[in-house]
Order: sequence, then C-alpha cells, then structure tokens
Amino acid sequence: MDGNGDVVVPTLLERLGQAIWGKDQQCGCDPSSPALGLVVRCSHCGEIIRTRVEKAYELEAEYENTNGHKLEEHEEPKPSGYTLHKEMLGSQCQQLIYVTMHFDAGRNISRRQIEGGEFVEIGDCV
Repeated sequence: MDGNGDVVVPTLLERLGQAIWGKDQQCGCDPSSPALGLVVRCSHCGEIIRTRVEKAYELEAEYENTNGHKLEEHEEPKPSGYTLHKEMLGSQCQQLIYVTMHFDAGRNISRRQIEGGEFVEIGDCV
C-alpha cells in the first residue's frame, strides 16, 4: 500500500527488475546490504521520491565530550551517534526536500525532520 492506503501493484518491469537484481522496488534497496530505504512526497507537487542511504558511508559520526577521560594510545574514540543530511529533488518540480535524521550509536533512527515534503516510508534494507 502507498501513503494514501491504495494498493500498489508492481508493473511487469518492476517485477522483472526485482527478479534480476533482487531489489525492493518500494525503496530501491538491495536486501543483502545494510541500507535505509527512504520514500518521501514533495509538498509542492506531490511527487513520490525514493532514495537509498548507505548507513556505512553516508552517515556523519558524532562524538560527545568524554568528560576528561583520556584515551589510551591504541584506543580510538567511539561515535555516540550519527547524522544524515540529505537533499532530494524530484523530476516534476524544482523544490528541494531537506531531510535530517539522527541515529544512535547502533545506527538506529532516533529523530527525523523533513522540510519541503513528508515521509511516506522509511525502512531498513538489510
């Protein structure tokens, strides 16, 4: 189902693509890799835009103050969380959609914000 509650029937081309490449056509993700499927709707024209976020490469690490704890020479600082800043642009209009998402240390979503659109679906593609 889509965001309006309508049943979405995949086209022959979408089913063929899924059979050949093993991709989830709703979010565009390869189920074998740790990624986030993000589907948004433009608030200006209503276009549905899909993208894939690679959690291992696209998230910015955040480090909290260690409160005076000195790291050992061989010890690396560990991220306390991650942030994603994503700009999305559809093909029907020129309005940018700005997505900001915050993740905990385990790369699970803790907060999300969108400007210029609305979230339709967010799902892990693992």
